[in-house]
Amino acid sequence: MIRILPDLISEIESYNSELCILNSKFYTATFSQINQFEEIKTQTKAQIQNILTPEQQEQFQALTSEAQQRLEAVKQLNLSREQNTQVREIVQSSR
Repeated sequence: MIRILPDLISEIESYNSELCILNSKFYTATFSQINQFEEIKTQTKAQIQNILTPEQQEQFQALTSEAQQRLEAVKQLNLSREQNTQVREIVQSSR
């Protein structure tokens, strides 16, 4: 029994190390994707603004600001995964 324990500890440490590496890769990819998404969103918004009249630009700014405020409000609620899914479904069905 004593011989098994050191081997088991070694395996667990190895597994834990691999998990740390995978987590690091996941977060790096995720942050990279978030940055790409933000860049695309900014470019898209600018392109839309360029084709609008000044009055339309004001309306667009107000509408996108309201949407951002709703998104931030939902983020602050610390919803469960299930609640997030339900909110997403509600938003999609209202489109």
